[in-house]
Amino acid sequence: MLYTKLNVSRGYWAPNIAELGSNGIHEGTSRYELGDADLKAESSLQFDYTFGVNGEHISAEADIFHNGIYQYIFQRKLSSALGGDSITAGSETFKFVQGDARLMGGEIRIDLHPHPLDWIHYENTFSYVEGYQHNQPDSSRYLPLIPPPRWQSSLRVDIESAGKLFHNIFVQIESDFFFKQDKYYAAYGTETATPRYILFNLGMGTDIIAKGKTLFEANCVSCHGAEGKGDGIAGKSMNPPPRNFTNLTGWKNGNKISQMYKTLQEGLSTSGMPQFNNIPIEDRFALIHYVRTLAQDYPKDSPEDLKSLDAQYSLSSGAKLPNQIPVATAQKVLISEVSTKSEKIKILTDKIKNEKSEKGALIFRSMTIDVKRALTTLFSYPKWNENESQFVNFIGISPDQKGFKAGSAYLPKEDLTTVFQYLKNIITQ
Repeated sequence: MLYTKLNVSRGYWAPNIAELGSNGIHEGTSRYELGDADLKAESSLQFDYTFGVNGEHISAEADIFHNGIYQYIFQRKLSSALGGDSITAGSETFKFVQGDARLMGGEIRIDLHPHPLDWIHYENTFSYVEGYQHNQPDSSRYLPLIPPPRWQSSLRVDIESAGKLFHNIFVQIESDFFFKQDKYYAAYGTETATPRYILFNLGMGTDIIAKGKTLFEANCVSCHGAEGKGDGIAGKSMNPPPRNFTNLTGWKNGNKISQMYKTLQEGLSTSGMPQFNNIPIEDRFALIHYVRTLAQDYPKDSPEDLKSLDAQYSLSSGAKLPNQIPVATAQKVLISEVSTKSEKIKILTDKIKNEKSEKGALIFRSMTIDVKRALTTLFSYPKWNENESQFVNFIGISPDQKGFKAGSAYLPKEDLTTVFQYLKNIITQ
């Protein structure tokens, strides 16, 4: 794809108080400065032109500019009538004067990323700037602080992952070559010529997938297994079995980042995969990045995939904070709720343990390791009672940590419906 653009701009700068009214020694430079009340406003006219190309294997762009500065304000050293330096109050004398100046230059950038070797990037940039004043002697013709021509080269190698801890690894070597600068502001010994020189930089970096591993161990190991092969304890009784993350075929929603996020957000109704929309957005992405280290050659998302993901779930708008109440009030409410819940959990635990004929209570006792702990986790996650699917999904994730036996979520549907209705009745009444 070829592209081009042209920009024209104007600038304006009014003289400041020092330039208009100075008449004394400048404490910072120890020289006597004289202003000029008749200074006119500076103005500028700049032209920029860009031409570029974006291809599958190469990207290149050339930029050039020209900036004319009219009534440019600068300081000129005054001479005495005898030809030497003008001395006022024991210091050299400088006066603010005006003239026309020009800034011009450009930059050329080339980026090589040959396919299928798209993990290699070779970038080159050359930049050049020249600034000068009209009608000035050689020593003060060139503007100060103008950088020399510069050529930067960078070779970067990207590695998708190395093991389960390191992801998005890169190694980069750069050279920074500065050409000789012999167009400098030599007046009054302000600047001197600089020889050419070169700098080398070496850099490397990676993402450390630590948070994602912790989240995986807490939420996924019981079904998917420690190595993500779908061989967890709770998954042995599941049909279909849990996803084997080391096998990249047969994924229902797909295994791009955007597709894996959809699965975490919505779950899979045709299997035992629950929703994980109760964990923070950044934790979901951390979990996805860790899972993608369990096998090589996970597909990459295109910019369009990520844009669509953002639009579908409003990710860039950020998380909304709940309404807040004063801390003291919140503490009182919390103490009251904890007290009430603790009492209710104790009453319900005794009720379920002592029940002799209620089918829902008998099924619940048979599917729990610890009745009290199971009730406590249900109280801590009220969404389970929205529908039976939410309840089954909830007890299917790390069941032993919630007081349930492994495989409880895979009891006959009739039994699950009975226990769901029973728990909903006794807990929400």
